[in-house]
Amino acid sequence: EYCGYLGQSYENMAMVYRLVRSLGDISSAVQIVDESLRNMVETLECAWVAAVFGRDTDLLGDLAGRVFTANDHEPERRYDHEAVETLKAWGRGEEPVIVTPEENDGLAVVIQPIRLRARVVGRLLMVGKNDEGGDVSSFDTQLLDAVAACISSLLETIKLYAEQNATFMGTLQALSSSLDAKDRYTRG
Repeated sequence: EYCGYLGQSYENMAMVYRLVRSLGDISSAVQIVDESLRNMVETLECAWVAAVFGRDTDLLGDLAGRVFTANDHEPERRYDHEAVETLKAWGRGEEPVIVTPEENDGLAVVIQPIRLRARVVGRLLMVGKNDEGGDVSSFDTQLLDAVAACISSLLETIKLYAEQNATFMGTLQALSSSLDAKDRYTRG
């Protein structure tokens, strides 16, 4: 049993390490989220996972309004939006939610909020443990929390780069306008 715990801890840390290494490429948030979900399915040994994002394009950019899914047996299969909406309804609050197999026709569900600037902007969903009993462990909830924190960090970094770019362009426009106002020769 102890070896199993150590093995699970190692797998979780290795998955988080891979995710953190991928956070350096802020140009591909969609790819990072998609790859993270595929890694989560393998690491968590669950039926499927999803990431559901809100519609705030100012905060989320390319991720706004998107639903990402990955599953353990048919990578090309995507779960329908209605099923994800039903699962999201359980996790409307600010805190993580764990739905036991007894409450959900034999499938455990964990819903972990993704926060950005103190707002919930999305949710990670894990459905159906593949082990006997299908119970969710603390390893599972900790990994979901870590992945949600990494995605939050990625979103914050993307947002800060966008703000920096807007500030830079504003400074250039102000400088250009002041040059135009002072010298007719360079105007325009």
